[in-house]
Amino acid sequence: MKRYKTAVWMMAAMLAVSGIAGAALTLTDLPSGYMSQWAGKSTFYVQVGQNSYLHGTIEFAVYDTQSISSLGFSAPGNRRYIYAYQVFNTGQYTNAALSHFGLTGIKPDAIEDTDDIDTASVANGINATEKGFNLAKDKAIFKFGSDGAGILLKDKKSFILLLGSDAAPIVGGYEVQASPDDDLPVPGGDTGDTPPVPEPATLALLVGGAAMCLRKRRA
Repeated sequence: MKRYKTAVWMMAAMLAVSGIAGAALTLTDLPSGYMSQWAGKSTFYVQVGQNSYLHGTIEFAVYDTQSISSLGFSAPGNRRYIYAYQVFNTGQYTNAALSHFGLTGIKPDAIEDTDDIDTASVANGINATEKGFNLAKDKAIFKFGSDGAGILLKDKKSFILLLGSDAAPIVGGYEVQASPDDDLPVPGGDTGDTPPVPEPATLALLVGGAAMCLRKRRA
């Protein structure tokens, strides 16, 4: 089936700005203790067929295991940073099942082992039926069944999707079905003790671009 991207999605950089400003952020199932500048929500709206739409939210957070004692769930591998994501196919306009969630923009040297990917269960959540990396290890892929167990239908949420890495965060992106978006934290190439913070100028550009696209959509 040919898939189309029909709308600009809300950029996670807007949430990053709110986090830096100290605004409260509540994530549905992700535990507290995350790095505030690398946590937030991103909304997607994608046409996947003639009259089929996906509309929902990605919640995400990064945890530094040197700063917290426990996440409350088992993390993949034995890495410093834990990257957590959760997909909600719960938007007002969704009427299709979500079959694919991918994380893009990962630095190829940031994933040391192909076992550094997993999921953690949540009440009433749907587990990925497949998970892994592409050959270059610059994309992490979670697939949900097209029928039977594991299908991420309308009004369903996923398990927590996890990556482990010793690499500090950078701004990456995600795919829902085959449509990409930007601005989620993914493992980068920096293994220093202090993870980089998004540059204010870059964030301002991203937020400005999102606002312009949203104004265009309303016109």
